[in-house]
Amino acid sequence: MGDLKKKKVDHIALTMGDEGMLIEQEKSSPDEKAIARLRAYIELFYEKQLEKMGKEEETKMARYRTYKNGITGHRYQGYYIIKGDQKGLFQIWREDKTVFQDHIYDYDECEWIIDKATASDETMSIIKQLYGMEIYQLSSLLVELMQKKEQAGLDTKNAELYKWVEKIRKRKAEDRLF
Repeated sequence: MGDLKKKKVDHIALTMGDEGMLIEQEKSSPDEKAIARLRAYIELFYEKQLEKMGKEEETKMARYRTYKNGITGHRYQGYYIIKGDQKGLFQIWREDKTVFQDHIYDYDECEWIIDKATASDETMSIIKQLYGMEIYQLSSLLVELMQKKEQAGLDTKNAELYKWVEKIRKRKAEDRLF
């Protein structure tokens, strides 16, 4: 059979500097090279994700404005979503400037909390029923509603169902709790 030991590969690099030529020699296996390359890709991916999150944060900040009552935030269904005291956290305020809920980690989570708080009993039962479905079932239902929307348009009941299916499917895809 042959020798199964991994061979070390010599790498010699010549560097021209002010003080002349520097010769660097390094021994590494092909696996170490692959691991180093993967680390570089992961670091690059991580940097891109941070940039993307920063851009998303900027677009969410664009939603905020100062209202006549002095609250700076985004008005959503009678509540205000504002930046929390700690960086990266949000709060939900009522119209009378009292805190409805705080220490919320995500803007979309704030909207979800408000949606649940303002939903009627009938709507809440629909939400719970939809949340009990699997993601492939929600996708199938969403496709049906999209086709109806394209063909003849949706009545108000189906338009609301479409909105909830879309939100719940997104939440389940992100593995968020009810």
